[in-house]
Amino acid sequence: MRDKREQEMYLRSLYYDYTPEKHDEFVAKYYEECEEGKRRMECSEKSDQKLSR
Repeated sequence: MRDKREQEMYLRSLYYDYTPEKHDEFVAKYYEECEEGKRRMECSEKSDQKLSR
């Protein structure tokens, strides 16, 4: 399993790879990572900021 730093890099790479066409895939992957990382609270706060841009 990835450690915390690798997970953040992965989420960041997903964010920079984000396009409207990939929205559903992006959200699904993002929350899947949150579940695995058990960082739901932190992830939901970050995703609210990211997805509202």
